[in-house]
Amino acid sequence: MEVLRVTAGDGPRLKLMRLAVLEDAPSAFGSKHESEASRTDTEWAQRAVAGSHGSDRATFFAQLDEEIVGLAGGYREERFSLIVELVSMWVAPRVRGRGSETSSSTQLQHGRERRTRRASRCG
Repeated sequence: MEVLRVTAGDGPRLKLMRLAVLEDAPSAFGSKHESEASRTDTEWAQRAVAGSHGSDRATFFAQLDEEIVGLAGGYREERFSLIVELVSMWVAPRVRGRGSETSSSTQLQHGRERRTRRASRCG
């Protein structure tokens, strides 16, 4: 399994994944499927760009055999803080318990130290 930071061009994949997350666990997140589904492609592109670079906000996909099976996001409340808050994490039911949850959160925790790191492997 790989954990990959989203790229600026991942808006469509981010949208598909986020909607799948909300279908699987509608009460686990602060947003609703209907409101997320109504976002424009431009908004999804902006979300991907925001999560793809820098160290104040990050979005990651968990990928297994070229398929996205997880999503994690975090942000830093204060620009130079060493604390990164994990604000969302989801893994597809069929791959839960394989270590992807740990790898995703570890990627966020180490983001401040490895700001240019693109991928990590686990499992």
